[in-house]
Amino acid sequence: LIGLFLTLASSAQFNMPSFKQVVTAFYSKYTFESDESYLKFQRKKEGWYVSQDRYADPGHYFNTFLFWSIQTKSFQNLDFPASNSDTSLVSESVNKYLRLIDWSYEQYQFERQKYYGYPGWDWDIISEDKEQESVSDSLLESKARAYSNYASGFIAEQYGDLFINNDSDRVARKATERISASAIKKFIFYDLKAINAFSKILEMSPGYETKVGNIKIKLANEYMFMYSDLMMAQDSLNAGKFAKKADYPDSLLIQSKSFMQDLPFNSILVTSGDNDTYPLWYLQQVQKYRPDIIVLNNNLLGFRRYLALIQQTWRPAVFSTKEMIYLKNNFEYFLFSNPLAKNEGKDMDVGIFIRELRDGHNPYDPVKLYYKGDVLKKYYSKNLYFKKGNIKKPSIVRLNDYLFMNEYILLDIVNTSTKRKIFLTFANELLAPILKQHGIVYEVEF
Repeated sequence: LIGLFLTLASSAQFNMPSFKQVVTAFYSKYTFESDESYLKFQRKKEGWYVSQDRYADPGHYFNTFLFWSIQTKSFQNLDFPASNSDTSLVSESVNKYLRLIDWSYEQYQFERQKYYGYPGWDWDIISEDKEQESVSDSLLESKARAYSNYASGFIAEQYGDLFINNDSDRVARKATERISASAIKKFIFYDLKAINAFSKILEMSPGYETKVGNIKIKLANEYMFMYSDLMMAQDSLNAGKFAKKADYPDSLLIQSKSFMQDLPFNSILVTSGDNDTYPLWYLQQVQKYRPDIIVLNNNLLGFRRYLALIQQTWRPAVFSTKEMIYLKNNFEYFLFSNPLAKNEGKDMDVGIFIRELRDGHNPYDPVKLYYKGDVLKKYYSKNLYFKKGNIKKPSIVRLNDYLFMNEYILLDIVNTSTKRKIFLTFANELLAPILKQHGIVYEVEF
């Protein structure tokens, strides 16, 4: 089976086996089971590495070994327990691992980035690019994404572990800590290099497709990415300047207007991805279309500097959780734990749920687990309901075994912003029981 992957390597990405080929090769030969750590596969200059990362302390990799060497074009032997090579078990292990790492997101990154999966992959691409000019559109995209990712580290790392080198402006900052003028300058410098690479792709291959669609849309989105990060850095002057450079197709702007045109004054509109967020911000910032609407990105609700920007921008407060709470390490995700409950715990008012989870109150599980040095917060009911006044509403929001920060903040927004109408551009699974179709958007009703 290993030999099969060697024959495929010559046609794989960047003259190396693909991610799935490497993962399948690993589980064809080895097994790995651990409650404390999980595997990380990293594509570097030397080839494919396999490493371990702890659930309780992510980003501090250990037991890192070269698995596939670009020099020998072969897999290396590793010190892991042997697999029985049963085809069905290998397939099951691979699929389980892909679910664990959220392959739906990681797939595009591994397919398009020359190096990926470790802090500093962006700098490795940038450093190598200084030695050779990117000529193909795919290599230009890899270069552009590396510059963009590296640039973001001068504001705050949105895409994983912050890569820190000898640059004094690349430091870990609290979400409320001011970004220096020199760090903002470097952010702009490197992201303009990303803009330049995306622009070259547009010139070479106008029909080139990216994850968000045509390269023209990706280029416009990159300008709005600069706008977003500069707003979080409190540099509204430069943010507005770059927003004006975004050149969206009329068809996308017409669609984006349709999301907002029929919404009540002072509504909240929660979006999902780049293409239902950046064009809306462009319309509000540049064309001054429906600036009364609060457009919030659901994914960024799990990003502390974005939460700080929301709190600084909108009055009355959109959500109740204070910065002294969401700045803590143990506010990234939460676990369900109620050993005494026969099912999923009793139905709980969302307001009480938010308060008790925020305060770390769980009378049913006193056992402490740690995440990044802090006690992990655990909740004891999966069934939540909203109230209007003293009236309990029958629709129950059902939680999974874990809850992420952006999901917690979304619940907090719905519970706090009762004087504003709330809409979503997408059918959010968490809020599904209280969503009602309203034209092309979904309205929160309870």
